[in-house]
Amino acid sequence: MAYQAIGLGATANDGSGDTLRAGAVKLTANFVELYDVLGGSGATSLSSGISASSTVISLSAPNISGVVAGTQTSATITTLATTTVNGTTLNGGTLALAAGSITDSSGAISFGNENISTTGTATLATVDINAGAIDGTVIGANSAAAGTFAAIVGTSFSIGGLVVAAGSLTDSSGAISFGNENISTTGNATVSGTATLATVDINAGAIDGTTIGGTSAAAGTFTSLVLGANGTIVLEGSTANSNEITINVTDPTADQTVTIPNETGTFVTTGSSNNVTGNMLKDDSTLLIKNSGGTTLKTVIGAGSAT
Repeated sequence: MAYQAIGLGATANDGSGDTLRAGAVKLTANFVELYDVLGGSGATSLSSGISASSTVISLSAPNISGVVAGTQTSATITTLATTTVNGTTLNGGTLALAAGSITDSSGAISFGNENISTTGTATLATVDINAGAIDGTVIGANSAAAGTFAAIVGTSFSIGGLVVAAGSLTDSSGAISFGNENISTTGNATVSGTATLATVDINAGAIDGTTIGGTSAAAGTFTSLVLGANGTIVLEGSTANSNEITINVTDPTADQTVTIPNETGTFVTTGSSNNVTGNMLKDDSTLLIKNSGGTTLKTVIGAGSAT
């Protein structure tokens, strides 16, 4: 029923307003409709489940349809029978659901023993997996098999400054330490920088296809050996001590060749003493050894004769 207004007339007692009966009928009809809604037993009653105090109106098991406007400062919904909930942010205790994020002010979200799945990518700042499994492989537990994988597939893996990628092992510090571990390869080892090795023990291996360090007679045989600028050869001798023989060369101004003859003998240098014999001279040749005054001290004749 539409609201019925009582006609009051233009002025008091001018006879243009409703009669007392007509006004009472309208008043009664308005109150009956209000009573039916608020306190009656009709189908449109609102009073069922409503209680009120001076500041709070409580609804008991209400059936709410349409849009609920305003801000709810506190509400508990036991069952939400709808497929869509619209809002910028939905809060449940300290948990906040927003577009593209689930956060909690406590800093942690527990899913209990529920399974979590996604068809996209899960980006995690820190992963702590304890006694769990990836593709059926146990990791993070205390058993001997924990953390053992048949294969790990990825473009690159970073551990601190270390980066493992296809065909390379690099570190942002510029150096990689293997501690005292042995390094072996059945392929080629190419070093573009500097390899610092405390001890190099090449046993039965090869450099450029030449066997070195083995026990066979041919071990260490090279077709040619090239030393870089200021390169030297250091010979220890039969006793390992601080005394060595170092072989180096004067800086050449042209390509030179020094040939060692096909014979057994001793090298003679400018510092040699009592090492020159007649066998070192050509047959029928004579070597005169004089002092600083020109006096002949010794004569060496080729083919071994000496006076």
